[in-house]
Amino acid sequence: MADNKISGLTSAGALAGTEPVPIVQGGVTVKTTVQDIADLASGGVASVSSGININVDNTDPANPIINSLSDRYKTTSLTSNTIGNGSKSFTVDLNLSYIPLQEVLVVYDVSNHMHGTVTSYNSTTGALVVDIKNHTGSGTYTLWSINLDGTPVDAITGSGTANRLAYFTAAQVIDDLDTATYPSLTELSYVKGVTSAIQTQFDNIFDDNDYLLVYSFKSTYNY
Repeated sequence: MADNKISGLTSAGALAGTEPVPIVQGGVTVKTTVQDIADLASGGVASVSSGININVDNTDPANPIINSLSDRYKTTSLTSNTIGNGSKSFTVDLNLSYIPLQEVLVVYDVSNHMHGTVTSYNSTTGALVVDIKNHTGSGTYTLWSINLDGTPVDAITGSGTANRLAYFTAAQVIDDLDTATYPSLTELSYVKGVTSAIQTQFDNIFDDNDYLLVYSFKSTYNY
């Protein structure tokens, strides 16, 4: 067969990856495939796990080319905890993006959940400590869904009625006082301008020897 220069060869069509290619390895000519060379030159994406991690072929697992698509917060925990305020520890996924003071939501179900801020997170061990500020429900559970909380932990909930006094029924929960028992804002306005206790003002006007006389007049007219 006549010797041909590479530049004189017919151009190949679309590559399947299985085409044999000669290479020199250790001083010996051997064959490999186009796909083997492609994999060695640049790793290929092997899998993507629900937007969490991208595994790349032919890279050091401890130093992946791409570690994540974005910051990660959504996770779960099997740590047993009782719903309530205060410090709570959870074991969650590794390599999350939590930092101290981030507001988080810890949920068992729609009726039982907790809201707090991150105290600490260890991305190597998955140890997450949360300072719970408020909660809904009660009980002890071992399956939690944890994510960033879109509601500030110090947000006030509840509702009220116009022209009524407001009060707290619980931490961060507001309601109003019934005007059948308590004064309305309109009634409170009647004492606007009073500069001291009303009883004290009466005492200052009348001492023990003073009397307040009230006269009743009745007039009779004859026509």
